[in-house]
Amino acid sequence: MEYQEVWNIEPLQLDIDYFSPTLIVGIVFILYESIIIFSRYKWGEDSTLFRTLNAFSRPQYPYSLIFFPIGIISIIIGIVIISNANNSFNELSNEIHNAERKTVEGEVIVEFEQPREGHTKGDIIHIGNKTFEISTFSGSSFYHEAISNGGYLTAGENVRITFIAAKESEKSDYGDGKIIKIELKK
Repeated sequence: MEYQEVWNIEPLQLDIDYFSPTLIVGIVFILYESIIIFSRYKWGEDSTLFRTLNAFSRPQYPYSLIFFPIGIISIIIGIVIISNANNSFNELSNEIHNAERKTVEGEVIVEFEQPREGHTKGDIIHIGNKTFEISTFSGSSFYHEAISNGGYLTAGENVRITFIAAKESEKSDYGDGKIIKIELKK
């Protein structure tokens, strides 16, 4: 019998779309303020463009430059968020590519199933002589889909798991290892 891959952490990709709205908001605020300033100095405060744009933002304070600091702060926050995400991504990528991969095959035995709404530890499953804990709410990039949320590792399923051994400090979160690939027996 063959195994069919159903989940794999690779290829790793950092999806910038999650972080770009903060940058876009900052750029929009700065452009908006720039257009207001340009229209005021080029055509005066009576120009239609200045009155229209200013009416949406702050009619009682026509000389306020509040959108510049808001835009700059938004861009700085966006850069910090992207930088942190990139660092976390690089750490994860290095861990996956530099760690020794191990494989275990066998029938899934479920010791504990995490409820759909969480508020407890994750699924505790045994495959061969290895124990794994899988929590939908872990926020980890490693496999984290509990059975109650449609996970692949259900009782009686014959699987082959590729994992990275968990460090001693991580065993309470992952059990014996962090799952990076799941294959089901056809």
